[in-house]
Amino acid sequence: MLETWKPVVGYEGEYLVSDFGRIMQTQCLKGTWPGRILLTSPNGSGYLHTRLGGKQHLVHRVVARAFIGRCPAWMEVNHKDGKIKNNCPDNLEYVTPHENWLHAAKFGLRDNVKLNEEAVIAICASREPTKVLAARYKVTRHTLWMARTGKTWKHVERRLRPW
Repeated sequence: MLETWKPVVGYEGEYLVSDFGRIMQTQCLKGTWPGRILLTSPNGSGYLHTRLGGKQHLVHRVVARAFIGRCPAWMEVNHKDGKIKNNCPDNLEYVTPHENWLHAAKFGLRDNVKLNEEAVIAICASREPTKVLAARYKVTRHTLWMARTGKTWKHVERRLRPW
């Protein structure tokens, strides 16, 4: 399978990006050489990123911009298969934040979609420690806090805790 390379938008002449999601340096810069494939590493959310021109860039956004085109306003890059390390252009698409959220829910990729209304009501009424509830519902403590304070699940009626 042949790898296709295109210029990185905004860094034409300096970097190329491939349809395999790899980024290559094309100019000889201080202490480096042309033709070098750049290292990528996952950020705190697991998305691959790399350094271009001294700034951090998310690889999926670099690939999408080069192969799909400029991202329309108020849209995001979505990984069609739900695998955030698969940065091939045919796996990427531009969607609205809501469509991206629904897609993540479909694949079970978001903590707050692991809950339902009954669980949120029970969590809000519970006297159990957050750590215990997080383990029971398989969500983070932050997700529980968001549900308890009404930052998420706003439509669910919050009942006062019994204490």
